[in-house]
Amino acid sequence: MIQSSTIALGARVGEVLVGVVMGSPPGQCRLCHVLAPEPRPNDHHLAIDWQFHQNVAQAHGRLGVHGWIEKAAVEPTLHGLGIGRRLLESAAAA
Repeated sequence: MIQSSTIALGARVGEVLVGVVMGSPPGQCRLCHVLAPEPRPNDHHLAIDWQFHQNVAQAHGRLGVHGWIEKAAVEPTLHGLGIGRRLLESAAAA
């Protein structure tokens, strides 16, 4: 599900999509809103997911205002040309 705070940016050469970035803009980090306040589950697999959210809450709590990049990709033959960097800079400025 795409949330209202999700940003999706693309880089094109003519009509061809050559890069994408998707995430949450600064100040609206999606992971900071996914908390696991309930006690640790007994089920091993559920406990792994629960622990992940505990770790995220701890790490992100120290960051101040920040965003979250979920996905970033650039056409492999175009790596090294700065497309990914420009996409990330645009996401940070969103």
